[in-house]
Amino acid sequence: MSQTQIIATCACEAVQLVLDGISDERHLCCCDDCQRRTGSAFGISWYYPRARVLSRRGDVGTFERVGTNGSHYAFHFCRSCGTTVFWDELGTDRVGIAGGCIPAAEHTGPQDVVWAISRPVWYTPPKGIIWFEKGTLGAVLHRPGV
Repeated sequence: MSQTQIIATCACEAVQLVLDGISDERHLCCCDDCQRRTGSAFGISWYYPRARVLSRRGDVGTFERVGTNGSHYAFHFCRSCGTTVFWDELGTDRVGIAGGCIPAAEHTGPQDVVWAISRPVWYTPPKGIIWFEKGTLGAVLHRPGV
């Protein structure tokens, strides 16, 4: 366990997760699903092993879907304000946290861009990180310094 705890909340703060430190896996995702989930050109996703989600409180609604990558997800949103706060990647030990639910003061930038192939034509991701065409095991569209 790290010495830093991060608290992720929905917009009205009715749903709260206490996280064990900064995630070791942080993506800026441009897939169609994240664009629809956030209403933006991308979503920021922090992934944790389930044991690093130290506590959870609040009344959440849940919906399930198959992601662009073929994984099955259960998304959890605040029943009061509608904010999607976190999701379970079903069949794995991974929990995703919506980056916008993490306070800006605690925020550490993404390590990479995934699904860059799906980004809007007007959006250029940060040049200082690697861009993957699809997931992190796929083709690379951009390497920093190249």
